[in-house]
Parts: sequence; C-alpha cells; structure tokens
Amino acid sequence: MARPGPGIDIVVVTETWLNSEVEPTFGKICGYTHWTRKDRQERAGGGVAVCFKEGLQSQLLDVVTPPEMEAIFFRVVLADRSALLICAMYRPPRQGPASLHYLSEKLDDLLILHRCSHVLVVGDLNHHLEQQAYENLLDVQGLIDHVTFPTHERGGTLDPVISDHQLGPVGSSDHHAVLTKVNVGVARDEATTRTIWMWDKADWLSLRHDLQQTSWTTLLQGGSESMAHAFTSHLLASPPESPCATPELHH
Repeated sequence: MARPGPGIDIVVVTETWLNSEVEPTFGKICGYTHWTRKDRQERAGGGVAVCFKEGLQSQLLDVVTPPEMEAIFFRVVLADRSALLICAMYRPPRQGPASLHYLSEKLDDLLILHRCSHVLVVGDLNHHLEQQAYENLLDVQGLIDHVTFPTHERGGTLDPVISDHQLGPVGSSDHHAVLTKVNVGVARDEATTRTIWMWDKADWLSLRHDLQQTSWTTLLQGGSESMAHAFTSHLLASPPESPCATPELHH
C-alpha cells in the first residue's frame, strides 16, 4: 500500500470489506503500525481499519457498543500530555440511528472513563439519511462538522470530520480521502452542568395559551431584576412541554 503524504499521523479507512481470512499484516504501510481492524461478521462488506504513524502514543480502547455498531475507539496522547478520544466508525445506509444515539449518550462517559480532554469522530456515517439524529449528536455534544465539501463521487457529504482539505480519489473507492488537522492545544473546561433546550420540540400553542392567561400586572412587581426573575420563573413553571429540555449533560 502506498505511503500517505507527509504529516499524516492517523489513517482511517471504512468499508474495508476485510474478514478473518485476511492476514493481520495485510496492507501494512511503511512507517505506520499494523492496521487495527473491526471486520464485519457473518456477511460481506463494511468494516473499519485504523493505523498510526510509528512513535505516536495510541491505545485501543475496550468499548462495549451495540452489536450492529461498526466502530473502533482509541486514546491518543498529544504533545501537551492531554489525550484525544478517537472514534472511527462506519454506519451503513440502512442501519438506522442507533449508533448516532449511542454517541450522543455515551461520549461524555467515555471521555471521563478514559481520561480524555478532546474527542474526534471520523468515518462514513451516511448521516444524510439520519439527519435529525446526526444534528442532535452535534447539538448535545457541542461538536462541529468542518467538512463542507462533497466526499463522494456522486456529490454527497458522507464523511464528517474536522478537516482542512480533501485529497483526490483513492484506488477504486467512490469516496474521496479526507485529510484532517486537529488543533487541540486548549485544555478542556472543568465539568459543568448545562441544559440543552430542544426548541423545535416545544409545545408553543400551550405556552402561548398559558402566557395569555397570566396576570402580568400582578406578576411583574418591583425593580427590573425582580421582574426578570419573576418572568423567567414563570416561563420555567409553564407546561413542561414548553420547551422540552433534554436531561442535564456534563461537559
């Protein structure tokens, strides 16, 4: 296999189509570790493989995921001694949103458990087919998808990652390669509690009706701070569906 360009520390490949009959040494790149693979079981297709530049401090993590989830997790030590949690994943088009929901719910726990300060999710997620679950993952975890260009021959953006430019076609794949540079010099903030408001799920009709029935002259008394506090408290005490808040998350 050809060696990646200069400055490439981590290589992630999805839809490898490898299985147990393929030797672990297959496709070894000079100057890089052997591929760490998660081959699809029982049927052809799929699969994820990751290799690292020799000398990079990486550790394969033992993460229990749903059986259908094709993902590998790593802990990589960075130059400032902090750690990066990497999830390399392939989500088939017809799989449904379960793997995206798993990341939304579990990334915080994995960061704490494995003492990582930063997170990077990369791979082929086919997220255009589960856009709501994907956007929820970004919102809940505070992530940003920097890939704004097509990563597929047919024009789709299927491979989200923090990226600065794309390479040309690779072999016979109909996906483009994505080169990523991650600047993680800033330490992660201390754990705080925040509430994510799902405004698109709010019951606005019920909220409007409740506000129309409110005696504002009676409620808003005193100075500006007192009135602001009373107004906010009243909104939070309105029908619980307005708006709907997610469970509190730790970051």
